[in-house]
Amino acid sequence: MKNIKLSEPPLVDSDSVYLSQMLKTGWLVEGPQNKAFCANLSEFTQVPYATTVSSCTSGLYLTLKCLGISKGDAVLVPAFTFPATANAVVHCGAEVIFYDVDKSTYCGTTDQIKNAFEDNNDLNIKALIYVHEFGFPGEAKTLADFCTSKSLHFIEDAACALGTISNEYHVGKYSDAAVFSFHPRKLITAGEGGAVISTSEKLIADINIQKNHGITDVDGTKDFISGSLNFRLTDIQACLLNLQMGRIRDILSIKKDIASQYLEELGSINGLSLPRDDEGHAWQSFMVVFDNQDQRDLVRSHLSKNNIESNYGANAVHQTKFFRDQNLTTQLPIAETLFENGLALPIHHKLSEDDVTKIILKIKEALN
Repeated sequence: MKNIKLSEPPLVDSDSVYLSQMLKTGWLVEGPQNKAFCANLSEFTQVPYATTVSSCTSGLYLTLKCLGISKGDAVLVPAFTFPATANAVVHCGAEVIFYDVDKSTYCGTTDQIKNAFEDNNDLNIKALIYVHEFGFPGEAKTLADFCTSKSLHFIEDAACALGTISNEYHVGKYSDAAVFSFHPRKLITAGEGGAVISTSEKLIADINIQKNHGITDVDGTKDFISGSLNFRLTDIQACLLNLQMGRIRDILSIKKDIASQYLEELGSINGLSLPRDDEGHAWQSFMVVFDNQDQRDLVRSHLSKNNIESNYGANAVHQTKFFRDQNLTTQLPIAETLFENGLALPIHHKLSEDDVTKIILKIKEALN
């Protein structure tokens, strides 16, 4: 019986040929492939400045640091995400303020974010991180206006959102920066890796210094202006990313087609809630939400017995041990429900229409 995987990296056989040719150049560290990728990324997103980093996590951390976030500050972070979003804030010495999310988009709404800000206005809130969970476009322009009105930095965690269009523009247009991930489950992959895009030339220049041990080069004279670390991406990784950028529109189209099939055929099932299908969604993942955890676990078990992989969605980060130990007692019921009852289904380029039909059939079998 065929094993249907949850995710497959969007690589093709010819990638190994080009990668082999690149390896023969002998240039493995950050160099021409990185430069080419940054140009490709800026052209695709129509955001003028870009740099690569070792991961989305390091990109978030560097962005926060270069925007001046430090001890004594606080940052608004969604409760339903991967913990790395909040961990980046912690490593800047700042305090995390969690906000709840919407039950059908899995992202925070403007009202939820405003409420979290007002409820904590005794703290020195300096920034908002908005996560485009699973590629959802969200309300970037409205959030940017809110952040401007409150003198907040606006950072988009776009780990899942390469190709996401919000308010007619690619993510990164309205914020201080958008940060991408190139983990194997993301839209394109280098195994690990990340990138930051921004409309601010200075911010990207500052990140370039801090990702490279704090090195500056003025008129050929190098110096170390900070005790920073190495957060660079190799040219091996950048080569893989460049190859996939040539196929990015096809990758996005395939995911959209699979999501459309799920939405059409799962929509009539009682006890199952589907994600909102807003224009501009990148569909990095497709998560459904059951009425209770028992149903979710029943379906997951039935899919597994039929060689179909699935997984939980994101985390209720405020409930993880690290943040529980910080005495954060906030109750954020929607994030908690999504964590307890959500299930991510397969969505990738190697799925056939028959595969998706089988997945849908097995979900229906489990619930009947």
